[in-house]
Amino acid sequence: MNMLLLLLFTTSVHVVNCQRCKIIYGSFITADCRKLQLRQIPQNLSEDIDVLDLGENSFVTISNESFSRYRNLKVLKLDTCDIESVEAEAFIGLWKLEDLSLANNSLNISTNDGLFILRNIPNIIDLDFSSNMELADKTGHLLYPGAAFQHLKRLQNLTIDLYGYPVFGPEFKQLPLKYIKFKSCYLKHLKNDTFKNFPATLSEIHLSKCLSIQTSKIGVNVLRPFSSLSILDLSWTCVTLTKGLELMYPLINRTMHLVDLSHMLNPRTNKFVVPNTIILTAEMMKHLNTMCVQILILADNNIVDILPLSLFGSKHLECLEHLDLSGNRFGLSSLKYELPFFAPKLSNLRVFDFSYLALTYLDAVYMPATTNADQYHSRSHTKKKRKHNYCEGETSVNLTIPSKLEVLRITHVLGAPPFPQLTLNTITSLRYLDMSYYDIKCFPDIFLYNRDIRLEYLDISGIDCELYFKKKNLPYFPVLKELYMRDANFYRAIDKNINIFKNTPNLERLDLDSNYMYTLPSSFIMHLDHLIHLRLSENRLSHIPTAITDLPRLKTLNLKGNRIFTLYPEFTSWLDAQQVKLGYFSLQIRKNDFFCSCEYRKFVRWLNSTMVHLDNKTYYCRLSNGSLSNTNTVLMNYHVIFSNCDAFVWLRVGVILLVSFFMVLLPTIVIYNFRWRIIFFCYRKFRGIVESSLKLNYDYDVFISYGYDGYTWVLETLMEQLETKWGFRVCVEDKNFISGRSTFEQIGIAINRSRQIIFVVTSDFMSKPFATYEIDRTKEARSSRSLQNIIVIALDINIEDIPQELQSLWSDVVVIEWPRHSNDVNLALDNLKTRLLLNF
Repeated sequence: MNMLLLLLFTTSVHVVNCQRCKIIYGSFITADCRKLQLRQIPQNLSEDIDVLDLGENSFVTISNESFSRYRNLKVLKLDTCDIESVEAEAFIGLWKLEDLSLANNSLNISTNDGLFILRNIPNIIDLDFSSNMELADKTGHLLYPGAAFQHLKRLQNLTIDLYGYPVFGPEFKQLPLKYIKFKSCYLKHLKNDTFKNFPATLSEIHLSKCLSIQTSKIGVNVLRPFSSLSILDLSWTCVTLTKGLELMYPLINRTMHLVDLSHMLNPRTNKFVVPNTIILTAEMMKHLNTMCVQILILADNNIVDILPLSLFGSKHLECLEHLDLSGNRFGLSSLKYELPFFAPKLSNLRVFDFSYLALTYLDAVYMPATTNADQYHSRSHTKKKRKHNYCEGETSVNLTIPSKLEVLRITHVLGAPPFPQLTLNTITSLRYLDMSYYDIKCFPDIFLYNRDIRLEYLDISGIDCELYFKKKNLPYFPVLKELYMRDANFYRAIDKNINIFKNTPNLERLDLDSNYMYTLPSSFIMHLDHLIHLRLSENRLSHIPTAITDLPRLKTLNLKGNRIFTLYPEFTSWLDAQQVKLGYFSLQIRKNDFFCSCEYRKFVRWLNSTMVHLDNKTYYCRLSNGSLSNTNTVLMNYHVIFSNCDAFVWLRVGVILLVSFFMVLLPTIVIYNFRWRIIFFCYRKFRGIVESSLKLNYDYDVFISYGYDGYTWVLETLMEQLETKWGFRVCVEDKNFISGRSTFEQIGIAINRSRQIIFVVTSDFMSKPFATYEIDRTKEARSSRSLQNIIVIALDINIEDIPQELQSLWSDVVVIEWPRHSNDVNLALDNLKTRLLLNF
């Protein structure tokens, strides 16, 4: 079966290469013909392909029966192909087609194009017809004819455009649609009855990025037809959040998987108009609060405050699993009174995102109340350092984390309020915590009610480590796998020899980018036996920390942007050992201050010989004379640049003598001991070069033809020698041929793609139905010089009893009479092996 798959693969690749398509074998056979500047549908690909990707070519017109050859197609991609018209029978025969993409062409769904495209593909499940109409067609009433879709009895997923004043035909109501996405949305009007003809089966609607619609022209009942709606995406639509919440009216008391009301833009005629602020009230949220919503996204809506019983006034808080409030303008103070009370009711909340909030500047410098210009000048260049203690005068906070919360993201918060004491309850479920670039001036004393911390990901980048390394009660993270501490001034912890990593013994990824570090003490990381990824980029390291070589599982090391001048042999040897042991090691060392001088020349040689995966092929380095070069140039001129490095004459003489000795002795020994193998090797290489120049390409070394009586001997004895012991690629009928396909065709292909043929002749050889045909095809292949050798093995008959048909090849045949006694079998095998090897 493996040989069969190999035969199919090589045959298909050979055919497809003529069209420059790439064949990919997996669960489906895929022909990737994308971006090949094709102007016609290729007609010489394999008929068995399941997926055909013709995207980003230039067809203009799809002619009749363009795909009739590919009746097994399940997926067809024709996106971005400059298609302007499709003939009536273009897709005839594609009864198995389930996924069709015609996106980003010049077809008009409201004309006959739609009818022609869909009439012959009734089993379509996924259809993408988006981004097809010209800009001039995007205004006025646009009819979406149901007749163009009525044949699609299995259509579930539809992606189309939504322009002007859309009118959907009544036939849409009969479609089994579950998903619809309006990709290019240029709506002018969205009435209550716009979607009245859509089926009740629709459960997912994406109506995002509608930038031209007017809020006043959106009906509040526009979503009423969708009684099974579970996913609603209105993100980036040019209506106010207030209007978006009003549209929830038809969905009262529904259960929803996703409601995305993020990035809802205020209607604006001028792009420079500042968007209105939003204050969430209970009245605005009254419809949404009756719904059971699993994922609620309200990101980037310019919300400046949340009034009581608005966000958390829902009757179904236990339904909420994902809440995204990022990119707004309100702080935790808006939630501090409600969150402790409602946290227990958020019993299924798993993801909470409260990031990218610009609240205030804690260290703002304000101008004096004076008209003296000199004071303004001096004030703008001098920043007074405040002596304010941000941790004074603040009360402690007791925060109850929802019992199932796994992801908490509060990154990039500007002007965060200080919490001198923070007590966290029920944090056993928390796995992911990102509080990077949280502009905090007072890191709290953290008290954990439950010390079973299961945190696996922690990002505290951008927070000065001095704010927390002095704390005596830093939590212990027994299962933390990823720790990010970029821009954390970690050099201060090094200066004071405070090892924060003793609380994180099981780290697998550590990121210390941009921390002004001159060194990294061994005691800080030598205990991190599970560390796989280490990033020390953009620091001030002049040498590789020695502790790195004590990390047995390290696979990636980023040292980019430091001041390293070389990698010493001890470290490069360790890198090579890691590459061999782990099978992969990645090293990034760009933007360092390398030296290409005599004492560091081994590093230059190592760059050219190592198997370690480097981030560049060449690196800038400084020569002994101070000039700037690169390692590639240095390596090409290695002996010229380093010619004066070895000053001792005896060393030169010793090296020359030693090299001369080995140059004479070793080749002599090798040539003498392996003289026959060398001859055979050279002959095979020469033969390969000749075959390549003649464009001969073989899939098999040997094709074996045999009769019924020879079946057992061929498969158990001859195949064992040829494949297992001698390493030949062998093709035999009972192992490599596909049932159901023409045996004559497969015999012809196998002989044409084989370098040699062996006829195992028994007394019943000519009784096999295909024996005469195999002999005839052998004659043709021999006359065309594609077949290099013909060997006849007389298994249980004498040479004079060989059939007359084979004797017609007598001048080109090597005959081996197989011995009947086991004592002579080895001699016959050696004879056969010699005959086969001489034709490589």
